[in-house]
Formats: sequence, C-alpha cells, structure tokens
Amino acid sequence: MRKMIFVSMSIVTLLLLIGIMGCGPKQPAPIPDPPPVPENHTPVAYAPFTVTMDFSSGARVDYDLRYRLHGCDTAGNPTSATGARDPDGDQLEYKVDCKWTVFDGGRKKINRQWLTFPKDDRGEQLAIVTFFVGWDKLDPPYSFAPKCVNNEIADGCGSVITPEPFTYSVRDGKGAIATHTISQP
Repeated sequence: MRKMIFVSMSIVTLLLLIGIMGCGPKQPAPIPDPPPVPENHTPVAYAPFTVTMDFSSGARVDYDLRYRLHGCDTAGNPTSATGARDPDGDQLEYKVDCKWTVFDGGRKKINRQWLTFPKDDRGEQLAIVTFFVGWDKLDPPYSFAPKCVNNEIADGCGSVITPEPFTYSVRDGKGAIATHTISQP
C-alpha cells in the first residue's frame, strides 16, 4: 500500500511539474519591436523681415529672423510669413553670410558662424541681426546709429555700393538645414 501511495504521489508530482514547467524545449520570448523613431521635419526659412528701404552706403539694415505671420485673407488665414521656424518645435541655430559685417544684438560680429540666439522672457529666440551697408570692420561704426555717415559722406563705408546677397541658414538639433537668400536692391 505504501508503494502504491508513493507511486501515486510520484505520478501526481510529475504531472504537476509537467503542467507547471511544460515539456519540450521552450521558445524564447519574442523581441518587441523598437518604438518608432519620430520623423524630423526640416526647418523652414522665409525672407527675413526688415523695415529698411535704404540700402545706400552707410545705411543700417536690421533683419528679424524670427518667425512672423503677416496679413490676412478674407478667411482670416495669414497671407505671408517671414523669418524661420521648425515644424517640430526644435530650437534653431542660425548662420548669416553677407559681404558686410553682420552684428548680433550685443554688437558682436557673427558672420559665417552657427549660433543660438538668447531667449527673451517669453522663451522666443532674439534672432535679430544688423549690418551697415559697406561696413566690413569688426566693430559697428557706433552704437547702432541709423546711418554711419558724417557730412553726407559714408564714414568708413565703401563709396560705391552694389547689391550684395544676404543669406541666412537655420538648422535644428538633428542637423536638418534650411536657407534663404535675398539680394539688396
């Protein structure tokens, strides 16, 4: 009888082990698919905003590279845009190419170098640049005066001014770049 109880218990134990552990080789758990990589959209660069109409020797030209919508159609939709934006909301870096010296808001020369503009109290980058037509020195003529002229002669600026292209580029943190070029009249 003891043998029968022992054999019965052994069979029950074996069945429990097979039921719990299964029999045969185990299949490895499937490897989950990696999460999808979000698509990076290229930034967009429109013509920069300026109120300057004077591109004569010594004229001060300010370009606002911040994204702005202008005008509305009958449906209330914007009709034009200026500056640059990133569809993904990434912070942008800017690079400006111009024959003349281009200055940031701190009056520092910024030609042909990638830089991130500081942000204002609303979190918007202060992407505004200035140059003086004909000016190619390291420092501005003086504290961003309206025109670097003295007695109607462009002081420190070239006397004959031909239209020069102004190009700015923007890139997001993932390396996508957009560029816009304009020529002064």
